[in-house]
Amino acid sequence: MSIYNKNIAIGAFIAFFGVIGNTNAQKAFEMELGTVTSVLQDKKVVTCSDGGFAVKEVFHKDIYGLGSIRVTRFNSSHQLLWSRNFDNESLDSVQCAPGYGPVVGSSREGASQVCASGSNIYVVYSTGGVSNNMIILLLNQNGNLLWHRKFYIGKRNCYLANVCLGCTSQGKVCIAGHVDSVECGPAEPFVNTGFMLMLDSQGNMVFNKKYFCPFFYFTGINFDRNGNIYVCESSYLLVFDELGIPKKQIVIQDYPALHPLHTFVDSNGYIYVGGDSVSQNNQISNFAAKISPQGETLWCHVFDEADYNNSDLGDFTFTEHDGLFIRHFVGDQTATDSSHLIAIDTNGAIKWARSFILPVFGTFPLTSYSNNAESYWAYFVHNVGYGKGLLSVDPYGTNWRTRVSFVDSLGNMGCVASTLSVGYRNAKLDCGYYQPSDEGVPFRLGDSAIDISWERIKKLVTCEDPTYPEVELPNDTIVCIGKILKIKNIYPFRLGFKYLWNTGDTLDSLTVTQSGRYWLYMKNSLYTSTDTVTIVFRDQIKTGLSKKLSICPYDSVLLSVKDTIASYYWITPSKKTVSGRSVMAKDSGNYYLMLNNTKACTAVDTVHIAWYPLPQATAGPDTLLCHNQSYTMRGAGGTVYDWIPATYLSSATDPHAKAILPNKQQYILVVSNTQGCRDTSQVLLNVRPPLQIKAHADNATVCFGKAVLLSAAAHGGDSLQWAYNWVNDAAKTDTLTIRPTQSGWHKIALSDNCTPLNATDSVYITVVPRPQAAFQSIPGNPVKSHEPISFLNQSLNASSYLWTFGDTGKSSEASPKYIYTDTGRYKVALVAYGQNNCPNDTAYGYIQVIDGTVAIYIPNAFTPNRDGKNETFAISGTGIQSYSYQIYNRWGELLYSTPWAPSTGSGTQGSNGWDGTFKGQTVPEGVYIYQFTITDIDGYFHYLSGNVTVLK
Repeated sequence: MSIYNKNIAIGAFIAFFGVIGNTNAQKAFEMELGTVTSVLQDKKVVTCSDGGFAVKEVFHKDIYGLGSIRVTRFNSSHQLLWSRNFDNESLDSVQCAPGYGPVVGSSREGASQVCASGSNIYVVYSTGGVSNNMIILLLNQNGNLLWHRKFYIGKRNCYLANVCLGCTSQGKVCIAGHVDSVECGPAEPFVNTGFMLMLDSQGNMVFNKKYFCPFFYFTGINFDRNGNIYVCESSYLLVFDELGIPKKQIVIQDYPALHPLHTFVDSNGYIYVGGDSVSQNNQISNFAAKISPQGETLWCHVFDEADYNNSDLGDFTFTEHDGLFIRHFVGDQTATDSSHLIAIDTNGAIKWARSFILPVFGTFPLTSYSNNAESYWAYFVHNVGYGKGLLSVDPYGTNWRTRVSFVDSLGNMGCVASTLSVGYRNAKLDCGYYQPSDEGVPFRLGDSAIDISWERIKKLVTCEDPTYPEVELPNDTIVCIGKILKIKNIYPFRLGFKYLWNTGDTLDSLTVTQSGRYWLYMKNSLYTSTDTVTIVFRDQIKTGLSKKLSICPYDSVLLSVKDTIASYYWITPSKKTVSGRSVMAKDSGNYYLMLNNTKACTAVDTVHIAWYPLPQATAGPDTLLCHNQSYTMRGAGGTVYDWIPATYLSSATDPHAKAILPNKQQYILVVSNTQGCRDTSQVLLNVRPPLQIKAHADNATVCFGKAVLLSAAAHGGDSLQWAYNWVNDAAKTDTLTIRPTQSGWHKIALSDNCTPLNATDSVYITVVPRPQAAFQSIPGNPVKSHEPISFLNQSLNASSYLWTFGDTGKSSEASPKYIYTDTGRYKVALVAYGQNNCPNDTAYGYIQVIDGTVAIYIPNAFTPNRDGKNETFAISGTGIQSYSYQIYNRWGELLYSTPWAPSTGSGTQGSNGWDGTFKGQTVPEGVYIYQFTITDIDGYFHYLSGNVTVLK
């Protein structure tokens, strides 16, 4: 491939242009298509941040058929870096109605686009046919696919009518377009609607929107520094925010009709718009306009080409330093068709204009389209850029080739050109505000298989009277046999030019004896040209490969050639081919290293891969264990062992490690042999649940001596060997009835044949004690009527009480007070109710109620003759609390004495009475003397003495 350099860029400018950042320029060259049966349908050029550029071409077998996209990347020196072909033939072979083909890059609409983000290239296109998907993909600077996304468009014959693409400075990509259809019907999600979506640099969706308007036909997209999005539509300039929400619609209305195709926003927010202007008699001219950030039209110029019956805007670009450049086509598809280039400053004034006649570079290839407007427009869809030169692509020749040309920022080039007189007149932009309806677009996002193939492009086309140095070296060459090769520029030697090889040689030919890359540099006083070729001598290749390698059958080894000059491929033992310097070898057998681009050379090297034998690992049988039972592992089959996991094992590397497992565990045993090859085996150690027992009482609180049912629920362990033991109750069953008399714990123990420790549990039984009723009355008997008596409750273990006082009175107080209103002897009962509804207890007592008057009655005689009548001497009366007395004979001898004794309250002495005896003998009849000391119920003492007669 030849490269030409000059301080001022020159070259033919025919169809599309971008602006390049390299001060050197290249003359026109062309790239041949992959097949001569293809039709060049669409093309585009974009510039990259590294000074290089990329060219997109769309090919079809005919005007309505499916085809493919080719993207070719060049560096800043205009050298070919890589070429990628995206083939769409395999997606769908359905032919469509004329003008509505679901194809890559529709002939009328241009449904494929590219844009540059730094050194990366975004590509978008429609797959067409039944699949009807839109593909967006990102290639890096080396041509590698970083990611791709597929978006659903609609059913068959719903196709992507047009699409425009824009890249932000942050690496995001914005896509806007229109979906049209003949047959898919109004139910499809995108029919006759505009859409816009944005993806970040990783391919993630930022937003997606659908816009309902009478007709959306997006043609150009750009951004301002605030992230706002500017989109050209058929008759409007639309402004959206960074999330796709409509902000403003600038309506361009004037005569002739204005159709914006491209837009740019400078660093100060001024908007530049360029497009077509169609007059009433269908004459096509071009216009350019400048709009303030507030939406005010500052100027608008229409460039009239009334002398021609057809004129069309091919491109429009802008730089803040050099202003605007407009390229438009003028002609009727004849041999006199031309392309005009106009430069305008930022105030709208024409700086210069140039005209380029198409036949200078070959026959304009529109003959097969014959006035078909659908195919005509495809040639004039283009992207823009900035630099110190203008870059264009155009169709060329009868074999449908693409040519890339360069023009400097003053319109100078190296082929025939003529000065063009361009008239202009003022026009006006009417700026209005319109809010399209907006709703989310139901994109279905997914991955898609992308078929990418390489193409090596090398073809030169020159002007009719070339003044450039021309260098074209032979194709890259492989020398299978031999040690010497002569390479030479394919163009004849020319005087006035200097030649320089990278070896230092200065002729137009070079004798090569070593493998390597060689370049030839050719120049005169104005221009330079260079080309590079790679020469490989098979016998000089040092692969650095081993002849034989052994690996384990499951392993792989990377075979990689140290030599980086030649291009290689491998033949594997299964006869498959693997491209590249390296192959991951896994199968046993021979791997042959071959040279690409030749069938004459034998294998450069051969590597034999052998397999080591594998060990036979065994981890032992699956086993059921008891909880916490010790078990010896049973690993075997190798020399090195590794248990995974090593949980609960005494060692991770001992094949007979000890295991004590609290629960189930799966182990993998990795066994290695002496060659380091590994095999694995698994063993499952299942563990019974822990032995557990739960004690239960049907009533945890019972009355004294009442029956309680104890039961036990067992779990885990060996259920066939369960053994129960009620430790405190001497029972061996799971249930037991007891009659407890005191509170306490009742423990049960459970054993089996595998658990080392018994399971135990206990239940506490609370015994409610029996109630004990008791009371005391204060004061004691006798008591006066109408005076209160306190009853002191001395009961135990009672929950409540009930008193009855011998009359009609009752009380539920614990220790009540009571007043009797009548004299008499009363029976008092105290009922003590048991706790928890346990049985009751009752205590009884008697109360002697007397009148308050003290009356003492002492008899004056009694008859102790054993006849049962009047046998003793005793006092009686009322109000007496206690008394004592003595009996004397008349000589003063004490015959009988009684200590203090309480009164019975009945008037009789009872056991305290004298029975008329002295020392066991009845005293003689006669008179005897008594002396009484009496205490009444008020505590007063009474002293009485007198005589009593003993009668028989």
